[in-house]
Amino acid sequence: MSVEPAADVRPDVAPAALAAPPVPADDSSSEDFSAADLLGRLSEGRLAPADLTEPQRRCCVAPLTFDGFSNAQTTALLDISDRTLRRDRAAIRRDNAMEPSLTLVDELMGEYHSYVLASVRRLSRLAGDMQQPAYARLYADEAIPRLLERMIRMIREYRYTGDAGNRLGLLRSMDPGTARRELKILEASCIQHKEEHRVRMKNLF
Repeated sequence: MSVEPAADVRPDVAPAALAAPPVPADDSSSEDFSAADLLGRLSEGRLAPADLTEPQRRCCVAPLTFDGFSNAQTTALLDISDRTLRRDRAAIRRDNAMEPSLTLVDELMGEYHSYVLASVRRLSRLAGDMQQPAYARLYADEAIPRLLERMIRMIREYRYTGDAGNRLGLLRSMDPGTARRELKILEASCIQHKEEHRVRMKNLF
């Protein structure tokens, strides 16, 4: 099957992988390859699709799929049939499959928690940046509690935290002095969060 030059089958906005720097033309048989190298050489016509090994071809299929290439564009660039493309994608899914694990949810929740806190920090900086338009600062300020609420819902869904009713029940079972101290800590925390929110809203305008 013949194909047109790679530039004719790429979408208007080519993926970053296709802009990879050139590599020596004699290393196509090496097992030390990357999708960026291979796609860069294919797009420049310095590597023929027929010279790709099966692992190399599958290495190219994944980024092309993620970058929005259609089936027709991918099959034309790699000079393969639709059936081969479907088979390669199925193999990639199998390779990327996650095994059941007792710690997988813990790891994913920890990563999710880190991303949320990083987003909150960026939004907080945006909300307090007086150089930004008021609508952008207001949107950032409103997005912060939405992100935190979503995270709390997920944490509760996966049973990483207890129910507030249980904590209140525990407070009732405490001696009066300990319960009063715990309630004062909770009240102080709520007052602090309310004051921080009031200051942020005041700085928006």
